[in-house]
Amino acid sequence: MSAAENRRILLIDDTPAIHQDFRKILVEKSTTADLNEMEVALFGAKPQNASVRFELDSAYQGEEGLALLRASLESERPYAMAFVDMRMPPGWDGVETIEQLWQADPRLQVVICTAYSDYSWEEVLERIDVGDRLLVLKKPFDAIEVCQLAKTLTAKWQLTRQAESKVAGLEEAVRRRTEELDRANQALQADIVERKRAERETREAYRRTADILEFLPDATFVVDAAGKVIAWNRAVEAMTGVEKEQILDQGDFAYALPFYGMRRKILIDMLEEDLESVERDYPGIRRDSMTLSAEARVMLAGEVRILWSSAAPLYNSQGTKVGGIQSLRDITDLRRVEQEKSRLEAQLHHSSMMESLMGQLSHDLKTPLTPLFALLPMVRRQVADPGLERMLEICQNSVSQIQGLSSKALDLVRLSCREKALQPVPVPLASAVECCIHGCAPLFLQRGITCLNCIDQSVTVQASAEQLNLLFDNLLCNAARFAAQNGTVRISADLELEPGAVVVSVQDDGIGLKPGQSARIFEEFFKADAARHDLDTQGLGLAICKRIILNHQGRIWAESPGIGRGTAIRFTLKLAKATSNKSGSERTIS
Repeated sequence: MSAAENRRILLIDDTPAIHQDFRKILVEKSTTADLNEMEVALFGAKPQNASVRFELDSAYQGEEGLALLRASLESERPYAMAFVDMRMPPGWDGVETIEQLWQADPRLQVVICTAYSDYSWEEVLERIDVGDRLLVLKKPFDAIEVCQLAKTLTAKWQLTRQAESKVAGLEEAVRRRTEELDRANQALQADIVERKRAERETREAYRRTADILEFLPDATFVVDAAGKVIAWNRAVEAMTGVEKEQILDQGDFAYALPFYGMRRKILIDMLEEDLESVERDYPGIRRDSMTLSAEARVMLAGEVRILWSSAAPLYNSQGTKVGGIQSLRDITDLRRVEQEKSRLEAQLHHSSMMESLMGQLSHDLKTPLTPLFALLPMVRRQVADPGLERMLEICQNSVSQIQGLSSKALDLVRLSCREKALQPVPVPLASAVECCIHGCAPLFLQRGITCLNCIDQSVTVQASAEQLNLLFDNLLCNAARFAAQNGTVRISADLELEPGAVVVSVQDDGIGLKPGQSARIFEEFFKADAARHDLDTQGLGLAICKRIILNHQGRIWAESPGIGRGTAIRFTLKLAKATSNKSGSERTIS
C-alpha cells in the first residue's frame, strides 16, 4: 500500500468495548455519517473527505500489537498510526508498548489513551523519546476527537513519507552531482599530476639517459654533430685509462688517441661512407640499417686486444643528425676460447680417427692371427724335435701377445675418445664382481688362488655396466697373475670413507710394489720388474682401469706395504642410492 492510500490504524486496548466504539467511529458507515452531520453542525461546512474509510486492526495486549506491527512491516503494509491504552494488565503498560512499537517502526504516529489517574506527562517523557510522534487522548473522549486525530495523524504519516521520499530524491541527486564533481575533480587532479609528471620526465630524461650510458657494461662514448665528446662512460674509462674529465668537449678525433695513439677516423666517423672504402681499416665490417659493426686490433695497456665495435648515428625529434654513439667490447678472451675450442675439436677428431684406425688395425691383425691360433697347436703336436717345438711355443705365445695387445689398445682408445657423455645406470656391485670372477675362474684355478667376494648384495653403484665389467675383468686378471701361488684375492667395499660413494678394494698377497711404483703402475705399458718378461701381460690393464674410473668421476690408487707383501688397488664409485653398510657374505672361488 502506498503512502497516499494508507489509512491503516492499530488499536491496542484491553477493553473489548473500546474496540467496538473505535470501530463504530472509524469504520462503520452509519456512524461515520452521523459524525459528518455533527461536523456540519459544529463547523458549518460540508466535510471534504466524507468518503474516507479507515482500516482498523485490534490487539488486546502490547505483545499482540507488536506482533501485528511486525507482520504489517513484513507484508509492506505498515500502519500509519496506533491508539494505545496506558494500562493493560497483566501485560505491558502503554509506555513500554510504545517503546517496543517505535523500535520496530520509528515512523508510527501514536495516540495515548489515558485517564487523569494514569502517568503524568513528565513521567512519560522520562521513559520515551516522544518527538513529534505522540499525542494524548484523555478519557473519556468523543467520536469527533477520535475521528479528527485519525485523519490528522494518518495525513501526517502520509506527508512525512512524501517528505522523506523527496529528501531521499534530493539526497540521491546531490550524491550523483557530488560524484560527478568528484570525478571531474579527480580527472582535473590526474591531468595536473600527469602534466607535472611529464615535466619531471622531460627534465629527468637527459639525466636518466646519461645514467644509463654511464653504467652500460660495454665501453661507450657519444659525440655531437661537431665531433666533440659529450659522453664517456665508466667502462670506456676502465678500458682506456682515460678519465672523462680529460676528454669531454674534446674534438678533432681526440677519442681515437686512446685506441690508436693518433688522431684518425674510427668507426663512428664512417657512418655515411660506403663499405668498400671502410673495409681497408675494418676488414669484415657489416652494416645493419644505419649501424656499422666491425672488429679491430688495438694496443691497450701495452697489449694487443681484439675489440668488437658498433656505431650508429643520433637524431633529434625533427630527424636532424645531432651526433653519434659507439660501443666497444673486448672479445680477446672470447677469441682465445674459440681458438681453444677449435683445437679441442681438432684433437677430438684426431682421437676419433685414432679410434677408427685402432679398430681397423685390430680387425686387420685378427685376420692373419686367426689361422695361426688354429694351426700352431696342430703343428706343435706333429713336431717331435724339442727345440723346434719350443720355437713353435714361442711363436704361439707371441701371437697371443699381439692379439691381447691390440685388443687392450683398442679398449683404451675407445675409453679415451668417447664423444658421447657417459650414461650411468644403477648396477648391483656384488653381481658385477661375481660375473667377472667366473670369467677369470680358469686363471684362479690354474694358480690355486682363492678369490673372496666380500661385497654386500645391497650395494648398488651408478655406473656403465659395460665399463664396470671391463674394469673388474682387468683388475681380477691382474690380481690373479701377481698373487702368490695358492694365495688369496679379496674384493671388498667400504661405504663409510666417502659420503655418497663406495671405496672398492681388490687386494692380493703377491709380489707387491717397490716404493715409487704405486703411482706409475697406471701408466700405459708400465710393468713391474717381475712382469717385464711376462708375455701374457701387455702393460695396459691398469691404464684401462684408470680411464674407466676417470670416466665415472672417481679416484683410483694403489697401496702396497712393500716387495713380497701384496698390493691393493682401490677406487671410488658413486652410490646409486642409500645403502646400509652390512658385511657381505663371502663367496669363494678356489
